[in-house]
Amino acid sequence: MSVVHPARQGRAATAAAIAVLLSMPGSPGAAAGSAGYPDTRILPVADTLDGTVVIDNYRWLEDGSDTSVREWTNAQNRLARSFLDTLPQRRYLLSRLAALRRYDRQGMPFRVPDGNARFHWRRAADQEKPVSYVQEHDSLPARVIVDENELELEERLLSFSPSRDGRYVALGFARSGSEDARIRIMETANGEFLPDTLRGARQSWVSWVPGNTGFYYTAAPRPGTVPAGDEAYWYTVYFHRLGDPADRDEKVFGHDSVREYYHICQVSDDGRCAGFVRASMARVNELFLQRLDPPGPMLPVATGFDATYGGAVVDSSLLIMTDSGAPMGMVYVTSPERPGRENWREFVPEIPDARLVNIATIGGRIYLVYERKAHTVVRIHDPDAGFLREMRLPAIGTASVDGSWLVDEVRVSFSSFAYPGSQFYYNFAADSLELFFQPELDIEPDRYVTELVWYESLDSTRVSMFLTRPKHAPRDGSTPVLLTAYGGFGVSMTPGYSSSHMAWLESGGMLAVVHVRGGGEQGRQWHEAGKLAGRQKTFEDLIAAAEWLVAEKYTRPELLAAYGGSNGGLTVAAAIVQRPELFRAVVLDRPILDMLRYHLFGPAGMWAGEYGTAEDPDQFRYIAGYSPYANVKPGTDYPALLLFGSENDFRADPCHVRKMAARMQAANPDGRPVLLLVESASGHFGGTTETVQIEQSADRYAFLMSALNMRP
Repeated sequence: MSVVHPARQGRAATAAAIAVLLSMPGSPGAAAGSAGYPDTRILPVADTLDGTVVIDNYRWLEDGSDTSVREWTNAQNRLARSFLDTLPQRRYLLSRLAALRRYDRQGMPFRVPDGNARFHWRRAADQEKPVSYVQEHDSLPARVIVDENELELEERLLSFSPSRDGRYVALGFARSGSEDARIRIMETANGEFLPDTLRGARQSWVSWVPGNTGFYYTAAPRPGTVPAGDEAYWYTVYFHRLGDPADRDEKVFGHDSVREYYHICQVSDDGRCAGFVRASMARVNELFLQRLDPPGPMLPVATGFDATYGGAVVDSSLLIMTDSGAPMGMVYVTSPERPGRENWREFVPEIPDARLVNIATIGGRIYLVYERKAHTVVRIHDPDAGFLREMRLPAIGTASVDGSWLVDEVRVSFSSFAYPGSQFYYNFAADSLELFFQPELDIEPDRYVTELVWYESLDSTRVSMFLTRPKHAPRDGSTPVLLTAYGGFGVSMTPGYSSSHMAWLESGGMLAVVHVRGGGEQGRQWHEAGKLAGRQKTFEDLIAAAEWLVAEKYTRPELLAAYGGSNGGLTVAAAIVQRPELFRAVVLDRPILDMLRYHLFGPAGMWAGEYGTAEDPDQFRYIAGYSPYANVKPGTDYPALLLFGSENDFRADPCHVRKMAARMQAANPDGRPVLLLVESASGHFGGTTETVQIEQSADRYAFLMSALNMRP
């Protein structure tokens, strides 16, 4: 029997009622009016976990294919749209974000290792999607090989992998924001596709061998070929030989019993070796190496899942980057013929105050990319002479370094909070960055200042945070602040340009990016301090950041908003459930929220090493203590909340936002509004066109700006 919550009966959904609630300038505990949410059935389901009976009133909302769930979701979408579309802040943001995002842009040309061909992409200001080009020789003009604007509207190019001589390109096409890429092989000279197809679904990680005989790739099983639910796992490396049918693709590297492992392969720059990685989503992995020329057996480099490992073959050496025994990371060297740990020799020792995040071997030199106090530092080494120098970057920000060992061309991408993403070539002889591309945007970066501050968390641990604000913003609690964090999987929140953040700053707001535990900003130990049973520390770090911002008079709770996406959505959601009085408005963007059941959807079981699962009695206790969905309390004055989900989200199933919206709306139907928007043609990273991306950003930030009474 369906049960309708009494508070929902006879309610008419009106945008006006939501607008009144959202814009009320009163105290954080104030509540008035009625949001008029769609009727929501309560169908209790009881589970017994570790002897505890857990009641889930909204289990029925997990099945997105059910007609009643679709009807309910459509009603929620209509309510959200009726409000968001009327906001003056959204009208402003649609215009301003278009100006900040729509400009002629291009990727840096890169040369293939075994030929003269260069590949790059461009996207004109008036185009929705990029165009890919090839230039067969420096003396020839570039020509189009794929114009994504000529594809169907929701189709995108997800991967682009030229063969080593540029004769062929493996192109991964996907639809509607999904990550289910299907790879096709194009002959570059004539733009025609070969009849070749590949095994499995979500095809990725193409790496060609010399001579155009074929390539390695990673794929998951197609639905129906494995038990239901397993199609999100069993990622396996195959080898495809050009001209062969897919069913002849050889399974090269996988696992026979553990479905959660992810496997990839990368052929070395010289084409003589292939490196194989068996990874867990808990940021530990195993590494193997195989000689291709001459052929040899697959040899273990590092096994046991005790740390993170990466490798690069240069000439007659194998470089191994790891945080094993070195939480901030170091580099060893050995021979590819004797790659076992007993043969490793120290090449670059650990730097105590900088985390090693990448190793790039380019043009005979080794570029080590570090994070020091959450910003990029690049240290250059010679294989024989050791450390040479640090690369001089434009400012404190985030940089990536790319290139090939066989080509003396170092490509550098750089951005910071008020420095739009720009691209450079690094001239080693002159020790200088030579600008290749920088967007010409109507912004005034000198109006803003960024500083790294430190504060104490609940257990007195020192935590860092980037603050970006207008230079002359007063310290009287009157500045609207947007607080954001991630806090998981060792991912670092480093400085980066965002058009949405720039629009927020231009409107008088301040941005606070917090480096909570669970991230990688202070190395492996910082990550491990916020995983599994330590996850509560992550939330306490974010709560302490909000308290510090108020105590230091940067803002006050009525002007404090929070934004969290994916795992960051979990971080923010847990903080607002535990301390709702600290925040006025929140956006949760494709989050995971029901932590008692997260592992049952898509590939999320891979994350058990990060979160644990409720199926383990010890892990159930701490997960139940913080799971945002499980800890919503009736009658609580929560912040205004906007929940976003995507129908094609492979990572964060939209059932999380559906269930959370239902529970939050029922918890305080006359409190601040709880809105839900589930986007139909989007995935975990949003929509496929520039217009859709702009509209989605305008929705999110207009909601927050309206709640904080920000007038652009």
